[in-house]
Amino acid sequence: MTEPLVSCLMVTGGRPELVRRAVWCFLSQSYPNRELVILSDHAPDEVELRPLEMVDSRIRVRMTAHDPNRRLGELRNMTIDLARGEWLTQWDDDDWYGSRRIAVQLKAAMDEDKGASALKFTLMHLCSADGRTMSFRGDTGIATPGTILHRRTHVRYPNLGKNEDGQFLRAVRDELGLAVLGEEHSSSFVRVFHGSNTWDERHFLRRLRRTPKLWIEYQIAANFRRDVREHPRFRLRPDELEALRELTEYRETAASMASADEARVR
Repeated sequence: MTEPLVSCLMVTGGRPELVRRAVWCFLSQSYPNRELVILSDHAPDEVELRPLEMVDSRIRVRMTAHDPNRRLGELRNMTIDLARGEWLTQWDDDDWYGSRRIAVQLKAAMDEDKGASALKFTLMHLCSADGRTMSFRGDTGIATPGTILHRRTHVRYPNLGKNEDGQFLRAVRDELGLAVLGEEHSSSFVRVFHGSNTWDERHFLRRLRRTPKLWIEYQIAANFRRDVREHPRFRLRPDELEALRELTEYRETAASMASADEARVR
């Protein structure tokens, strides 16, 4: 039986270096029958992004005129309309995806006879302006909205700049059913804070104190031990550490290549 086509849907604008990283994750996926749709409303992106279509025939780049009344939710809806797949998944430009993410989430949805799946837990990787980093395991209420993978549906994102994916997740769950993957799959998805995210750093750090138990553990770590990294959520498994190592290795390789390109220009 032919495996269903999965469309990975990316909205971007003025961040070609992050797009290239997300494309690398797409190309590294173990699931074979997939495509990547990239939509940008930032005109200068065309020069940077069009060559990606020559890297792999499964990558399609589309440009649209900037409209100040069109928020992130509506741009996501445009990618849904462009998609060819039976199954669709968010593929944001600033996250890092484990190589089996599509395969694992699609299998979970099919095994539970649901029309969608999402990860409860992800890794959170914060990069400060002075170069320091911290990484921990975080979760959200129902599931992490940005991890949703779902069958094609009439449900659409609200035209919002924030939390459009949270509302979409709930609507899809109510319409199609939702398989929620547990803590053992956290290494499939790394949410990276880099300073220009939709949400600020406090939004990421709130994952350390979102329940009464976590709040107590946060107070002990931050105020008694004087080091937030003493929080239990910083104790990562080997597979989680490996995911972060791969992210760091990619970042270092990309930086080295960029430096070499600059040197050649000089």
